[in-house]
Amino acid sequence: MYTLKIENKSGEVLTLTQNEKEYQVISVTGLNPVPAILQTSTIAGMDGVKFNSAKLNPRNIVITLRLNDDVERNRLQLYHYFKSKQYCKIYFHTECRNVFAEGYVENIECDLFTISEQMQISIVCPDPYFYSVAESVKTVSDVNPLFEFAFAFGAEGVTNPTITDPAIEFSTYNKSQTIAIVNSGEEETGVIAEIRFTGDVSNPYIYDIRTEEVMRVNTDFEFGDVLTINTNQGNKSVTITRNGESPSNGIRYLDKVSEWLQLSTGDNCFGYGAESGADDMELTFRFRTKYEAV
Repeated sequence: MYTLKIENKSGEVLTLTQNEKEYQVISVTGLNPVPAILQTSTIAGMDGVKFNSAKLNPRNIVITLRLNDDVERNRLQLYHYFKSKQYCKIYFHTECRNVFAEGYVENIECDLFTISEQMQISIVCPDPYFYSVAESVKTVSDVNPLFEFAFAFGAEGVTNPTITDPAIEFSTYNKSQTIAIVNSGEEETGVIAEIRFTGDVSNPYIYDIRTEEVMRVNTDFEFGDVLTINTNQGNKSVTITRNGESPSNGIRYLDKVSEWLQLSTGDNCFGYGAESGADDMELTFRFRTKYEAV
């Protein structure tokens, strides 16, 4: 059993499956891994070819539907969601995966002069990958809960605490300055790293412990500032939010030797620091798992 939904650029969502009264999904193609384009060259005296590079084609999802009940009304409703050249988001949910892909409507074909009217919609996705609907969030400064019921005041368990009784901790902060992340997807993916500053910090940085790649922002921050770094392909950015105002572009502060950090498949470990004030940084990573197919 699967669920297929479509969302148009206005955020309106239409469920195409489990809706047999209006639509019946005949087929959906373009859900398999996208074919790769391999760049090779020949070398004199060598058998075969030399591999140079590879990339993926855009994904082409084609949905074929049978229109039921009030055919004309249902056809016009589909035109409302599938508009030529406009953005749409395709959701596909199975027992194992709950993912989406983003694309643009390329073509809509419908034969109005048949007894059993069908519509075929072609959607081209410039980004060939599927992404998890749920976003993964990992925070460095996690709160460790320490308070549990039942409890008694004082070292001797008396019910009337005295001034000499030790304080009871409700929770503590884990300031380890390292963060372990597991990417369970099939491809490496970018992250959105958000650093909140609880004091004065100078020249903060994030680094990949395994590859030793570093992203460093060469400027000073103060209490309440938020630094957001997006390393996702096509959306790379560095923004700084101060005093609750609109985020400003902070790309000019990015060190020239910085690398746009990526999450490799499997285990990852990142660290963070600063030239001064590293203890006043709270780091959160957000990312979506990336898949080749459903």
